[in-house]
Amino acid sequence: MPYYSLPPSTSTWKKKIFPVAAATFLIFFGTVLLPITSLSVRNPPPVARPTAIHFDPLHLEEEGPVRAAFDPLNLQDDAEGAGLAPQVRHGSKVLQDEPNPQEAVPWEALVAPLLAVAMVLGLLRLPRWGMAATSGETDPFRTPLGEDAAVFDLQSQRLADWVKFGAVFIAVMGGLFVTWVYPPTGLADEFVRSLEALMGGNSEATMLLILLIFGVAHSGLAGLRTQGEELIGARAYRVLFGLISLPLALVAIVYFMNHRYDGVQLWSFRGVPGVHSFVWITTFISFFFLYPSTFNLLEVAAVDQPKVHLWETGIMRITRHPQMVGQLLWCMAHTLWIGNTFAIVTSAGLMAHHLFGCWHGDRRLAAKYGPAFEEVKARTSVWPFVAILEGRQTLPPDYWREFARAPYLAITIGTVAAYLAHPLMQSSSYSLPW
Repeated sequence: MPYYSLPPSTSTWKKKIFPVAAATFLIFFGTVLLPITSLSVRNPPPVARPTAIHFDPLHLEEEGPVRAAFDPLNLQDDAEGAGLAPQVRHGSKVLQDEPNPQEAVPWEALVAPLLAVAMVLGLLRLPRWGMAATSGETDPFRTPLGEDAAVFDLQSQRLADWVKFGAVFIAVMGGLFVTWVYPPTGLADEFVRSLEALMGGNSEATMLLILLIFGVAHSGLAGLRTQGEELIGARAYRVLFGLISLPLALVAIVYFMNHRYDGVQLWSFRGVPGVHSFVWITTFISFFFLYPSTFNLLEVAAVDQPKVHLWETGIMRITRHPQMVGQLLWCMAHTLWIGNTFAIVTSAGLMAHHLFGCWHGDRRLAAKYGPAFEEVKARTSVWPFVAILEGRQTLPPDYWREFARAPYLAITIGTVAAYLAHPLMQSSSYSLPW
């Protein structure tokens, strides 16, 4: 069957197509269209918006709020913040209390990550962990349906596939910019305003609502994946999933960055020696807990046929739900660094979604793989190292090889690059009035 063709029979339409289409429309309507529509219908009092920043790079609007200078690389000689991130005003708040991470490049951006990885790998090689004698395809603890995680075979890659990936990436990012981000044509401004109006202008409540909407859309569409793929094909359903989830994720990220210093300040350890290094190392390690399916970029972009994988090696030996553990580490680090009620509320919302995802993910894998998943579940644990300590999981002596792979090298480079690009990320985020 072609990827985007529909089954012709009327009975199939009544039994499969209509329920899935209706459920997808309800998720999209409830999470995106309803807030925007309710704002125009109710016409509530306008919520105070930041007036110092306006995003209109093509100058399509003749009049508008004063725009802040966009200088993410600190090329201008600004006397306001030597050695600090550029001073940016968001509403009535001046966002300038984070040191420029570029000052700490030699230690925190390069040496600390390598030290952290070496320490973790050293601990895993200690005899007390009781390691097995084999690994890889000969591992006796692998089920027939289990897969080796984070494998990247350069020889099997085709240039045409990566050209398609580049074309899909450019098309999706361009479409997202025009229809969602760019104020003269995008919907995100109205979407965020409607949510803020619904929450009475409270940024903490708005952040929770944004995370709730994202969670409903993301987990709801994941739960409908089997029926959706039967209906329109795996590739088309992955595109639909991305078109709904990606804009909502972007709103959550930008809103967090722009409002992270809202709320009540409870503590401040930013000036304590060693805290910045601890936060950075913890954040760095958190990205090694990405779920292995995120490494399959060709599947993520629907160039390859998307699949539901039963991973068994690599990070899965430590925890069956690495994404939840990584999110927990990230939340702990950023809450410690920011130290206010907004960070606590955001972390609570993120962890609630990921804990639900643990149950939801196990449920979907059990439905697809049955007894094979039960075998994997018996040898793994939700919380890190529990199955190892209980003797249900055994690490091979060359376990480090399951991390010495191209995807983890890409994570290392990408995480350090993101750390160095924080001024650019913050300036870009502040340019959006969300």
